[in-house]
Amino acid sequence: MRSAAAVLQRVTLTGLSIGALVLASGIAGGAGTHSAQAASAVPASHQASTKLRLRMIATPRTVKRGQTVTFRLVLTNTGSSPAVRVKVCDTMPSVLTPLPAFRFVIRGQRLCGIIQRLPISGSVVMALKATVSQSASGGDVSNRATAKGLNTASVSASASVGIITPCRMLFC
Repeated sequence: MRSAAAVLQRVTLTGLSIGALVLASGIAGGAGTHSAQAASAVPASHQASTKLRLRMIATPRTVKRGQTVTFRLVLTNTGSSPAVRVKVCDTMPSVLTPLPAFRFVIRGQRLCGIIQRLPISGSVVMALKATVSQSASGGDVSNRATAKGLNTASVSASASVGIITPCRMLFC
């Protein structure tokens, strides 16, 4: 029997869209760290030939205090072996309050989730949302996420959002 954390996730394989089972371990207990024992279970051939790419897009690009911004993450396995137990984390700046996200655990400003297996040429799309603090000052805020599998190097991506503050003068 699969745990309640088992999720059907859309995965794109070279233009063909299929469903793939993605286990989100750590939903209840937190997205823990990778153990040395689990790392040794990954064949050396998979470690050398797996490569990840992470992209992030923020929408909308400009927001006001109190509004919600969505960070769309696209994680793709560009290597020639499946990626194993990929941990995706996003530590948001203090002016953003993270909102609950499917398969992610929030601890303070940090959201983390685990993708158990990402097939060759597979992609996973994740949407992380945050509310802009009422006390945020104007200007650009940069958000950054990272992804690291047991058999992959760490990759990162970032996106900036412009925060518009209300005008306090009569003529602005």
